[in-house]
Amino acid sequence: MKIVILAQYFEESDQPGLPLLSSIAEHFAMSGHEVTVIAGQYIRMGRHKAPRFRKMPSGYSIRRTWSGSDGSANLLSRLLSFFAFSLSSMFTLAWMGKIDVIYASSPPIFPTFSALLWARLTGAKFILEICDLWPESAIALGLIRNKRLIAWTAAIEGFLYRHSDGLVGLTQGISKWVQEQYEIKAPIIVARCAVSPIPPSQRIASRAAIRRERDWNGKCIAIFAGTIGHAQDIETLLAAAAQLFDQSKLLIVVMGDGAYRDLVIARTRELNNLQFFEPESRAETMNTLAASDIGLCTLKNDPLFDGAVPTKFIDYLGAGLPVVAPDLQEIAAIVKTMNAGVLYQAGDAKSLADALRALAGKRSAVVAQSLLPEEFKIEYRNRTIERFVEGVVSEAV
Repeated sequence: MKIVILAQYFEESDQPGLPLLSSIAEHFAMSGHEVTVIAGQYIRMGRHKAPRFRKMPSGYSIRRTWSGSDGSANLLSRLLSFFAFSLSSMFTLAWMGKIDVIYASSPPIFPTFSALLWARLTGAKFILEICDLWPESAIALGLIRNKRLIAWTAAIEGFLYRHSDGLVGLTQGISKWVQEQYEIKAPIIVARCAVSPIPPSQRIASRAAIRRERDWNGKCIAIFAGTIGHAQDIETLLAAAAQLFDQSKLLIVVMGDGAYRDLVIARTRELNNLQFFEPESRAETMNTLAASDIGLCTLKNDPLFDGAVPTKFIDYLGAGLPVVAPDLQEIAAIVKTMNAGVLYQAGDAKSLADALRALAGKRSAVVAQSLLPEEFKIEYRNRTIERFVEGVVSEAV
């Protein structure tokens, strides 16, 4: 099959950020499919430009198209960037000729809407991967307040869900919400965030060197690695750090990029127990996690996030770390089932500080590598999506 993977933000395996799509692309290519990725020109973490075209060793190609100026957190600027990529990606789809499948990832939803229209014009199958409920998440965070914009984006969202040939939800909560809110005729599956677990030998080999290099010896490292954005409740994390001044051995490390990056950096000048590091490549990030002691996951206290499972949370499990995580429904179920760490009351800084104190006091990993369920392993996820895509195509034959 000739498959296009379309996503405005696409991170290659050696770049900071979310590697799920690059892993899918590689899996499809190694299964014998002709795979092209159409993506925007910017890497999400760090907002730097990537090469316009790359042929990857595993056999798939990446074509990066114009996506406007992507350096501002301003909503209008971001919307213009989304529309720029929507237009440029359509030209690239037209240039490519006949396509069998468009596998599009959302958010942002605007480029996926254009891709759906193109699929309908050309007879290609359209499969939508839903990584976040948008605009619902933006509304819950107060990022969108204009009623006309809310109505317009919600209409686009509903159209996408109803007219896709197949839907892939990143969590059970996302899939359930879509099915309850819309009359979905297309098949829908859950394909969770997933990771390639770090072998114990690699964890041991890299841990000592990294801890020595970063002067972490003798410290209990609680690491937050990933997007430092609106949904991540960074204010509560920083407030908890301020309450832990009496824990001389506990160091909170924030590594990543996002809207609250500058705030975190500013607070590191005031708090001795807080450090910031720039985002690293995927391999470097996993090694850094293995050198840490606790995986720190925070989210806003909103019912919408009851069905959220952040990528960083799965990364921590893959690195063998015990976690401190919010008591939101889907995350809490995983933590309790796996005995994977300590839950705190979402949005409560004191509860978060207490959870960190409790887990730091144990100083022992409660997550065993062998206990990571198959559904959280990247190979399982890729096989699940491949079977689903092939099933959608075969039903149309």
